[in-house]
Amino acid sequence: MLRKNLTPLYLAGMIDLCLLVSPVHAQTSATQQLVGQGNYWHDQGRDDLAADTWKKLLGIDPDQPDALLGLAQIDLAQGRQSEARKRLQQLEAAHPQSPQAQRLRVAIGARGSATAGEDPNLRNARRAAAAGRYVEAARSYEAVFAGKAPPPNLALEYYQ
Repeated sequence: MLRKNLTPLYLAGMIDLCLLVSPVHAQTSATQQLVGQGNYWHDQGRDDLAADTWKKLLGIDPDQPDALLGLAQIDLAQGRQSEARKRLQQLEAAHPQSPQAQRLRVAIGARGSATAGEDPNLRNARRAAAAGRYVEAARSYEAVFAGKAPPPNLALEYYQ
């Protein structure tokens, strides 16, 4: 008899659970769609449309890691180092261990070294590669990357 009295409560609880899960699933789906769209436009070289998409995503979630990374990459490509660093700080505050934060740290560090001329090994690697001394260039690049994979913004340069 107790079981019959609790059945409506179980049903009500299940309905409430379904109603709570639906908006979360829809938001996750919308977020994933916007992430895909932002990556697509970035890959197509349309940073203007990618930036619009990333900003929409930040409207949904102000600390969304893919959007912060995407906008920071655009900032770096357009020479706005300080803006990229601000986005990195926001990303590290919200998601310190995320792969996006790690990628952005590497990109900002590599970009800072490349633009400021702080890393003589990178300069030597580029000179050696331009002169056709590929073994020397490879050794210099390996010294720059300290045995790790090259960051995304230098990967093409390294593998060529």
